[in-house]
Amino acid sequence: MTKSEAKVKRAPFFTKDLVKCVVVLAVIALVASALLGVMNWLTYVDPNETIMKEVATYYGVSLEDVSVEENMSKGTNVNNCFVAKDGDKTLGYCFYAVGTGAKDGTMELLVYINNEGVITEIECYAQGETAGYYDKVEKANKSKYVGIDCDDVETIKLIGSKDTPAGKGEINALSGATYTSKGYHNAVAAAVNSYNQNKGVAHENE
Repeated sequence: MTKSEAKVKRAPFFTKDLVKCVVVLAVIALVASALLGVMNWLTYVDPNETIMKEVATYYGVSLEDVSVEENMSKGTNVNNCFVAKDGDKTLGYCFYAVGTGAKDGTMELLVYINNEGVITEIECYAQGETAGYYDKVEKANKSKYVGIDCDDVETIKLIGSKDTPAGKGEINALSGATYTSKGYHNAVAAAVNSYNQNKGVAHENE
């Protein structure tokens, strides 16, 4: 038997069936991507629009009386700032702030500060903490932040759960939920810092 006879005949690598499979898979991938893009477009919710509606409801004004105040959102971890007005009178602000350092990532809060610089309300926009942790922190610490006069404190500080607050703007972390307390605090602190850094703009709007 000659060498040529001993050689095994190899099938071609690119067969018609293989090419067909590749083409079909590529088409499926393209169609799936297009459908996903359409679904994302149809279900996308603009955070600004959502928050503006909440701000209008909170201050009891129409949606047309709420606007984005870009000059008030110049601060670390503040995504945006919204101002509510009654005619020429500024009623207050809402800071869309992000708190880093939470147990399971970040925490997004809406921090309301009135035209006198006082925190009047804190609402959750988005959070992904382990079930129960956020609720515990909000119940224990929200009331400690609401009422703080930003004009009276340079910044706010989170201290240990066993410490006793020694000065203005100091907040105790909740024992057993330190990281969630940190995320909550950092969001509020970002709003306070942004307000204080740009309070000149706030007073100009009064």
